[in-house]
Amino acid sequence: MGKFVYRAKDWSGKLLKGQLEMASKKEVVESIKSNGLIPLSVEPLKDNMLTEAMKRFKGRVNLKQVATFTRQLSTMIRQDYR
Repeated sequence: MGKFVYRAKDWSGKLLKGQLEMASKKEVVESIKSNGLIPLSVEPLKDNMLTEAMKRFKGRVNLKQVATFTRQLSTMIRQDYR
């Protein structure tokens, strides 16, 4: 059995997200439909935590935030080795 993450909508248009453990993607889609939902996407769950974190922040970090983070990280590293 594999774990799958899905996105679906109910009939009112509310977006739902979840995880299901089933043998195949087709079974997940059928399960979602049988619960009265409209499946939008079904993907295998990846165990890589970094990949999941990157998906959450995709397109949300701007250049100013990266510069601030880099400067603060540099300060922390420099203070640690003095």
